[in-house]
Amino acid sequence: MTRQGVQRMTDDVECTAVLQEANTLVWANAIHDMSIALVHAKVSSYGPPPGPIPDLCFVEAAVALTSHPESVKLKDWQGFCVLVERLLDSDDFVKYVSNGAPKPVEDVSEDHLAITTFLCFLQHLQYSQTLGKCFVLDYQGTSNISFSVMGY
Repeated sequence: MTRQGVQRMTDDVECTAVLQEANTLVWANAIHDMSIALVHAKVSSYGPPPGPIPDLCFVEAAVALTSHPESVKLKDWQGFCVLVERLLDSDDFVKYVSNGAPKPVEDVSEDHLAITTFLCFLQHLQYSQTLGKCFVLDYQGTSNISFSVMGY
């Protein structure tokens, strides 16, 4: 942000940043799905878990970009590349897990404690399953459990 307000990056930098964010979402979703599949496999083998397994999903997202029209000179072309995410109802927004560590946020409500505990368990499972390479960080979302995430 500058004194003039929000400034756009150059086309190539902007598109690279958007594609990196989309790539992070794809990997986070895959790692999350891997850990959920492992939990369900263990439930099939060993019986019911001690607590509920929440039905969780990621925010739907897509990359939107425009192509260069032939009628516009390349030097005048501004381009457009953005990550489009499903809008979450901000009234129901919940932060489940701390940014800096795989532990519940300090002020989690009793209503969200089971989900928060399960998400922290998933983080530990992800870290273990990837041999310490990664886990999904910053689980947050709405009460219908859609999240936006950051990767580690």
